[in-house]
Amino acid sequence: LLKIHPNYFPFISEITGKIAVHGISHITGGGIVGNTKRLLREGLSLEIDWEAWEIPAIFRIIQDAGNVPDADMRRAFNLGFGLVVIATSEHAAVISESAKAFGFSATTIGKVTG
Repeated sequence: LLKIHPNYFPFISEITGKIAVHGISHITGGGIVGNTKRLLREGLSLEIDWEAWEIPAIFRIIQDAGNVPDADMRRAFNLGFGLVVIATSEHAAVISESAKAFGFSATTIGKVTG
């Protein structure tokens, strides 16, 4: 929670030069869904697989200490993701490789439906 915010620009610049990116969402207050749904046109929605990654321990500590429901945690925190890239699944490997090259990790956490 008190980490210095990383600079995502070099990573974003690289992937947008390699693949068609449909959207990029910087996950700040408002959580993954709250920040990312703003990118979607009417009729589309996000389907997040909340089991796709291990949520960092600090968020579980906050949740347990405050008896905070999952829905509230998801609305308030990034739960370990600072950036969401919306692209076709065929580009997942390119995104993952580029992320790794810049010291980030990438995980497919869901899909856009509708």
